[in-house]
Amino acid sequence: MMKKSLLLFLFAGLMLPSFAQDYPDLLELLVDEKYEKLLLKAERYTLDEDTRKDPMPYLYMSMGYRAISLKDDDPDLQEKYPKAFKESVKFAVKHRKKDKSNMYYDEYIEFFDDLRTEVMSQSFGHIGSEKYTKAKGNYKNLTKLDNSDVGAWIMKGCMEHLAKSTREAQLSFETAETLMDEGASNALTETQTDLLRDALIYCATMLDSEGSTSDARKWLELGHGLFSENEEFMVTYEMIAG
Repeated sequence: MMKKSLLLFLFAGLMLPSFAQDYPDLLELLVDEKYEKLLLKAERYTLDEDTRKDPMPYLYMSMGYRAISLKDDDPDLQEKYPKAFKESVKFAVKHRKKDKSNMYYDEYIEFFDDLRTEVMSQSFGHIGSEKYTKAKGNYKNLTKLDNSDVGAWIMKGCMEHLAKSTREAQLSFETAETLMDEGASNALTETQTDLLRDALIYCATMLDSEGSTSDARKWLELGHGLFSENEEFMVTYEMIAG
């Protein structure tokens, strides 16, 4: 408990300028781990006419639900909020929609990357169970968190392809290719870059197994400049495009 409290305190300290100025009451509840009270109070801000357009209460909602989802040592809380992580992602997306100028995105990028990591983990679980529609929904949320997340667009397209949503898949792949051509991959976080590498490998392997080797090669060529020193990527590259 002390370790988690310390981490939260340090995390809050990194964000102190914005939080302290705008919502010190929510910050205090977050640091004190009073998550249910945090959700109630933050929700009031999202409903109040004066603050409902402000991105920050929605981010606090996301952080509160995220913290609850991690409270494995509190079975009562887990039972009361069985969809806490799903709610965390939902409110993170709402925050991003409100933050149209990306005013807060860089400041809280570590939090968004933490969400991405878990969403990616859940998605691969869905893929392993052939629940492609659920996986597609996860990757769709990642594109809403960052419209330039190339790997998320590629994986969204793959899931749509596997779910036989041909037109949707085509649009997702076109968006990803455009982003690659525009150099969006150069501005990704490390987490997003890892997703892009994995997405290119997955997509190329999938297409090659279906006999669409030329399309598989295209995606690998798009990623070659970025991942030519990555062993896993290059093994796939040599097998399909080498």
